[in-house]
This record gives sequence, structure tokens and C-alpha cells, in this order.
Amino acid sequence: MEIFKQTVWIIARYHAVNEENDPLKSSSVAIKPISSKTLMLYMRHVAGEMGG
Repeated sequence: MEIFKQTVWIIARYHAVNEENDPLKSSSVAIKPISSKTLMLYMRHVAGEMGG
């Protein structure tokens, strides 16, 4: 579940949204930190599963 939250946060981070009312920004505070290498590994796995 943590990797899903990390991925959603990264996607939302690069979209123009109102940060004051964005529930993703407030929920990201509770996410456990992971390394960028681990995150890239997970993202490659997800992309492979989706055929991208």
C-alpha cells in the first residue's frame, strides 16, 4: 500500500493542483520514506505489468 501512495503522490506532485485543498498532499505526510532506487524498481515493475 505504501508504494501505491508514493506513486500517486509523485504523479499528483507534477500536476497543477490547488495544494491547499488537495487530500493527496496531506496524506503524503504519513508515507514512510523509501529510497529513490526502490521507488524506481517498483515503478518499472508496474510499467512492465501495464505493458509500458
